[in-house]
Amino acid sequence: MGRITIGRYAVLVMVGGLAACSQGGSKGGAKGRAPASTAAPDTTRSRPRSDTTLSGRAEPADPNPAAMTPPAQPAGPRQYGATALVGSWDLVAPEGSRGPHLTVTIDSARRSTFYGRLTRALSGDLELSNNFLPFKGTVDTAGRTKFRIMPSQKGSPPARFEGHVESDRMRLSSFVWAEEEQVKPDKAWELRKTKTK
Repeated sequence: MGRITIGRYAVLVMVGGLAACSQGGSKGGAKGRAPASTAAPDTTRSRPRSDTTLSGRAEPADPNPAAMTPPAQPAGPRQYGATALVGSWDLVAPEGSRGPHLTVTIDSARRSTFYGRLTRALSGDLELSNNFLPFKGTVDTAGRTKFRIMPSQKGSPPARFEGHVESDRMRLSSFVWAEEEQVKPDKAWELRKTKTK
């Protein structure tokens, strides 16, 4: 009995010693381990580059940078203003026509409107310029011009002019004198600006 008891104690002591050794070893191992690193994680790798999209893929370079620049606009047609019409204009009749012989003088202009007088009106041997009132006309940016000269006496017909200005020439598409259209397919009329000396 005594031996058995001693043997049990011996066994228990050995088991206890092993347990104590294992606990001591674990404590010693924990003391011997280096503490875990507490440094902040590097997040720079997760940041997208400035030349990448949100998906992380690089954006393709623009193959044609010049396409971002709007193309230059071509020069448009010449813009006409009424001030270019100021001066005297002689009516040029087609070859073989007997008249009338007119001179239109444009005295002033503002934007697309001009103001003038009929300063010469020869019809045969008669000078008729005093029989007409001062007039007002218009010209658009494309050079299309029209004006009408009213008579000073009631009941007399007006003179009407419509045409297109090209520099110092006004090609008439319509010219009505004495209630008759003078422009015909074979008869072209025009007003020509006289050069000042």
